[in-house]
Amino acid sequence: MTTVARGVLDVLGRAGVRTVFGLPGVHNLAFWRDSGPGTPDIMVVRHEQTTVYAADGLARATGGLGAALTTTGPGAVNAAGALGEAAASNTPLVMIASEISTRLRRPGGGDRRARGDRDAADRTLRQLVAAGAMAGAGDPRRGDRRAGDHGARCGL
Repeated sequence: MTTVARGVLDVLGRAGVRTVFGLPGVHNLAFWRDSGPGTPDIMVVRHEQTTVYAADGLARATGGLGAALTTTGPGAVNAAGALGEAAASNTPLVMIASEISTRLRRPGGGDRRARGDRDAADRTLRQLVAAGAMAGAGDPRRGDRRAGDHGARCGL
């Protein structure tokens, strides 16, 4: 049986990703467990922003798709500044933020990462990316590319 983590790694590999920059945390350890032959290497970094900044830099240097893996909740929010820069620069990049198991979720929280208004934080991240993408939309006549081009090629 293929896990979600392995499925995501397989899709990234099909999209041409050879390196994913990640920060391990309790809710995303399955990515390290399920990585191996045929999947991108996961380069461990020390801060969530670094996952996205490194993926952004690699995508710009190689012209490929950048991939970042963050931890749950605050980890994804910590990466917001780097994600905004990548979106504004129209860098082809995907950020994967883990989630706590549905078995552990309870109304009103139950896990320290689930406290607060996670939906509001997620909405803010989506708005940040949308605003950045519009600001840095680029000009297709100059050959500017979008992350969606990579997604279309690998079935995202």
